[in-house]
Amino acid sequence: MTDHRDELIELYALGALPADEAAEVEDYLASDSQAQQRYYEYQQVAQALRWSVEQHEPPEGAYERFRERLAKPSNVVASKPTAKPVKRQSWLASLFGRRYYLIATALTIFLVLLAGLGGRIWQLQNEVASLQPLIAQNQQLTELLAKSGTQLVPLADTGTGMAGGSINIIVNPQTGQSYLSASHLPPLAANQSYQLWLIADGTPQSMEVFDVNTSGDALIWIERLPSTGAENLLGITVEPAGGSQQPTSNPLAVGTIDA
Repeated sequence: MTDHRDELIELYALGALPADEAAEVEDYLASDSQAQQRYYEYQQVAQALRWSVEQHEPPEGAYERFRERLAKPSNVVASKPTAKPVKRQSWLASLFGRRYYLIATALTIFLVLLAGLGGRIWQLQNEVASLQPLIAQNQQLTELLAKSGTQLVPLADTGTGMAGGSINIIVNPQTGQSYLSASHLPPLAANQSYQLWLIADGTPQSMEVFDVNTSGDALIWIERLPSTGAENLLGITVEPAGGSQQPTSNPLAVGTIDA
């Protein structure tokens, strides 16, 4: 026998039941998994209705008339049951089923597109974040080039192993700021590093320890220039990883800072 509360599930999904009958349906749903499934289906259709049409209050007395109609016995002669039971379909599902599935399909497509867009946004954010240090360096370099006293110091290969690479230093002795640009330097062993020195009046002072990428390139911003003298040279040596207090090898390249 069909439970009379099955007839109330659709109205409950629409929020059209008084409090006492709503509580009765809630107890029913809590104890019957099939009823829960029907409620879920009606609830989805009810959600689709909110998307599809403008909502209005029902006419006065509509609920009472609907209840009376349900309570009246039917005058239709019952036919013999067919061999296979026909699955009962909700009047809401048959009326709005097509619209609901169209809405569901559209929402699915929208969510797929949104997920793809979100992934692309995340990728662009990562790309922008990776460019921030380079953007900041370029801004520092632009400001350095605009300052009075800034000069370009190309370092000449001494023939001791630079293998066709090049090194240029942009330096401003007044502010102490420098910018190193190295290209195509030979790769070093894991236990070695390149080290830049300022040799002031014959005394070497460390400026920067650096490594190059797989292409042999490096871009290094140097905030502090050591104390200068009457004669100032810049030189690059190969040192143990992490650098040395004093040069331990002959320079690969040297250049002169103009007085």
